[in-house]
Amino acid sequence: VTVSVLYWPAPMEGGVPTAAASAAPGIVKMLSSGLAYVIVVGSSILKVPQLFNVIKSRSADGVSLTAQLMEAAGYSLLASWGVARGLEFKDYGEALIITVQLALLIVLVGAFQGRMTTVVLVYGPIVAMGLCLTMGLVPKDTHEMLLSMQIVLGLAARLPQIYSNYKRKNTGELAFLTFFLAFGGCGARFLTTMVNVPWEKGKLMIMLQFLTAGLLNFIIVAQIIVYMYTKGGRVVVGRYRSPQIMPSRWGQRENGV
Repeated sequence: VTVSVLYWPAPMEGGVPTAAASAAPGIVKMLSSGLAYVIVVGSSILKVPQLFNVIKSRSADGVSLTAQLMEAAGYSLLASWGVARGLEFKDYGEALIITVQLALLIVLVGAFQGRMTTVVLVYGPIVAMGLCLTMGLVPKDTHEMLLSMQIVLGLAARLPQIYSNYKRKNTGELAFLTFFLAFGGCGARFLTTMVNVPWEKGKLMIMLQFLTAGLLNFIIVAQIIVYMYTKGGRVVVGRYRSPQIMPSRWGQRENGV
């Protein structure tokens, strides 16, 4: 709807836009601003299902520490860019909130996988970099160059997880809701960035980042759904296990039911 309103030819009367057409941009701006705040609020629970799975099972099976570290670096770049460039909180707030959630998830994954040394040696510099960028201690051109690498970081964050899922033929402790919300959030943020962020403040680069991230999150969502059906019909709600009988092997039911 947002895209169609933005690019549909405005109705004219005698060569002058009608009152409705003149009001359309304001309506679009209001809707996109409202959606941006919804995204920020929704981001507060984005990693909660994944955190809940890890804490409840006391296991980080199937959760790639490398992927979490790369994702943390990417969100740190986005959050620091928003603060340093003076963007409105609605345009970068979810990056800041997710960065905090990722910090907790990284510590938990490192602890349960016995890789805390890796967490300290790799995540420590990521935190230091984010603080320096946020405080404006790095030149804008350098910060913008680092921001352009966010697409590469997004690929680095998701491809190991996607490959691990494919190789193992299951998704371990990955939470369906986390990746589904991330996929939807990327699509919504793509639209709000298109409407709210000026070109001179990195609109194109940020849009490309969310487009790439959305595609990668969609692949993981698809993997969780596919492996749900090929894992004996167990339902993935948070984790795999549920006593419900579900179709397995794409149409056949367990126990001949």
